[in-house]
Amino acid sequence: MNTDNVSLLPELTPKSFKFNIVHTPSNRDLLQLFITTSGKDQTSTSLYMDELIPSSYECSLIISSKIFFQSVLPTSIGNIDIGLVLNGNGPVNNNDLWQAKAIKGSVSSSFPPKMVNEGSSSSMAPLGIDYFEDYVAVPDDTVGVDLTGMLFQNGDRSNDPSNDWCSKMSFDMKAKEYSFKYGSRSQFCGILGCHSWSEISYNNYSLAVNVKMEADMKFIIEGSGQNQKVQLEKVDSTNPMIISELQPPAGACECNDSHFQTAFLDRLQKEMTPQLTSMLNKPFTAVSLFSLKNILFPAQNLLDMKEAYVPGDMVIFGNFTTTK
Repeated sequence: MNTDNVSLLPELTPKSFKFNIVHTPSNRDLLQLFITTSGKDQTSTSLYMDELIPSSYECSLIISSKIFFQSVLPTSIGNIDIGLVLNGNGPVNNNDLWQAKAIKGSVSSSFPPKMVNEGSSSSMAPLGIDYFEDYVAVPDDTVGVDLTGMLFQNGDRSNDPSNDWCSKMSFDMKAKEYSFKYGSRSQFCGILGCHSWSEISYNNYSLAVNVKMEADMKFIIEGSGQNQKVQLEKVDSTNPMIISELQPPAGACECNDSHFQTAFLDRLQKEMTPQLTSMLNKPFTAVSLFSLKNILFPAQNLLDMKEAYVPGDMVIFGNFTTTK
């Protein structure tokens, strides 16, 4: 049996095999193939799933929680552009389940000075009108979020697969201190025309911000034949909660500091949400290669994947098909 180049990951490269026959509660006899990819061969052939293959499918591929959270997920989601590095941890909670946690990484967004209000405010002045514009800005025109501590876990294996078997992501950054500037400029318009806008005059502020995210990481199957990929369903509705307990008015202007803080928070939410959600939309190339390569069957046969979940281990259901 040739297992060369079966996978991108050494942890998914088959080293030894073991066959077993199991009788299920639905009165079916199933052929099991246990594949050792790393570590020692296991003597136990028991699994937590009573029905390893739903009646509507012909086969299932199960990747252990350890390999998934220690190798597959860090390789698949790890992002060079933002330096996201995941580290597998386990077993946790006195069971055999693993999880992955970000030990490094950050996302950032351009944050150039921008007018807060949609248009200029104005007030009557002697012989004319004074117009005002308010701006919020940050040092170096960039804001970021440190992703250290972002946690990836399995779903709930005891409930409905379609709703609860998806992997879970959670992130809770507390009391990150952000510095920002709030300023205004003015323009006088009279009967002889309008003067030039004044330079923006800024005051410095800071605010402790909490960022909280939770997401159900649902998997979908894309492509066909040898080009199939297990991929995360696009996460664009995970609206991160970027919140803070607004500080009481203080400083040079004690009348509306909370207004400045709210303006900064609103802008931070708008700028950072796309960055925080886009990092999850990556294909699981390593898993795809492992499940589609020729392991037991001639080259024209392959596993046609249909559904994928992570109730603990990663489970992919599908059927056998041929490329002919």
